[in-house]
Parts: sequence; structure tokens; C-alpha cells
Amino acid sequence: MNFYETKMGQDFFTHQLPALIGALQDIAAAPAQRRQTREMSAENNDILSALYHGNYEPEFWKVKKDDPFDSTVMQAENTLTTQISPEQKKLFDEYQAAFNARADNISERAFRAGVQIAVQMILAGCDIPNKKE
Repeated sequence: MNFYETKMGQDFFTHQLPALIGALQDIAAAPAQRRQTREMSAENNDILSALYHGNYEPEFWKVKKDDPFDSTVMQAENTLTTQISPEQKKLFDEYQAAFNARADNISERAFRAGVQIAVQMILAGCDIPNKKE
């Protein structure tokens, strides 16, 4: 009697072998799916190149012409510096330098945290979900 003629052989060929083939097909398809989620667009490659060369500046950090907030701050600073004495101007400049150093430090820590989260997401295989139309 051959194996395929036994009850165990029939179970193997009708149930276990098809399930094994399906599992192998799923395993074979999985790396292709992971590669697709990790492909980068040309825009992302430009960002990485700019980051590498130290030339990347996000749009929201760029100074815009006629920015109402920027012009308000500049106007207030000009008004203040014309109204104060040279000693007070020196104190104001020291304050401004300390304030800007703190703001730079906060921005750097936020950037580091964002990069760490992004790398963790990439290593975990996460990607930006595709928008369904």
C-alpha cells in the first residue's frame, strides 16, 4: 500500500500539503510587501541628500516675505531699541542671545526626538498609510 492510499496520506495531500503550500506562498510574498513599504520617492531622496549636506530647511522654518508675525516682531524690536539706553540695549541683546540659545536647544531636542521616532518606525516596518480615493 502506498502512502497516498492511507487515511494519513489522504489527510496529508488534501489538507496539510495545501496548507503548507499556502504558508510558503505567504512567506514568499511577505518580503516583497516589506520592500514596497520601504521604497522612497524621489522627493524623499532629495530631502535625505539635503540633510546629508546640511542644506535642508523645512518650509515652515523659511522666512516668508511680508510675514505678518515677522514684521510685527521686527517693528516692536526697532521701537524698543530706539527707546532704551545703550546699557539697556546691551542687556536686551544678552537676553535675546540667551532666549535664542534656549529656542535652538528646544528645536534640536525636538528634531532628535522626531528622527528617533522615524527610525524606530522604519525599523518596525511602518510606513505612511496610502490615502484611499
